[in-house]
Amino acid sequence: MQDQQEQTDRHKTEWKRKKQLSKKLLFLLLFLCITALELLVFIPKVKETMAKADIPSLIAKESKKQENNTSLTSTVYFYHLNGTLRAYHPSLDKNNDLYHGTFEVLLKGPDKTVLEDLSLTYIPEKTRLLGITVAKGITYLNLSADLLDSNDLTKAINQLKATANGLKAGNTFVLLIDGKAYRQDS
Repeated sequence: MQDQQEQTDRHKTEWKRKKQLSKKLLFLLLFLCITALELLVFIPKVKETMAKADIPSLIAKESKKQENNTSLTSTVYFYHLNGTLRAYHPSLDKNNDLYHGTFEVLLKGPDKTVLEDLSLTYIPEKTRLLGITVAKGITYLNLSADLLDSNDLTKAINQLKATANGLKAGNTFVLLIDGKAYRQDS
């Protein structure tokens, strides 16, 4: 009798395991059916939307833009309101000379991004780039005398030096004002 009871208990335990396994398989099958149905319904809609938006051609256009990138990145320096020089990295037209283009951007003054970052320039707006030459590790920067009208000439020159150093054109920086060497102590 005890043997029969043990057999009955085993059958009940086995039946419970099979029932639990059946429930798990049923839930898995249900999940797979719902997922398949969603895919059948939504994939065509996604494809239709992509076709309407012409996404493949947009991707192709963006890839061509990146291949034909016509800009260089430069580094110019402006003063933050906390008194420190901050580097900014504007894009330059690839057809322009890197040195000339960089200083033209600096002399143009801060753009919206720089201003939003609370940075400014001490280089007067009227200052013109008369020329830039890099030779034998020396950067010669020739600017108009309008630079001398700066509210803080030392900071203006620091901006110029930092920008020149960022170009890694030379170890020495020589500032010319209207073609004549400028000494900061004069």
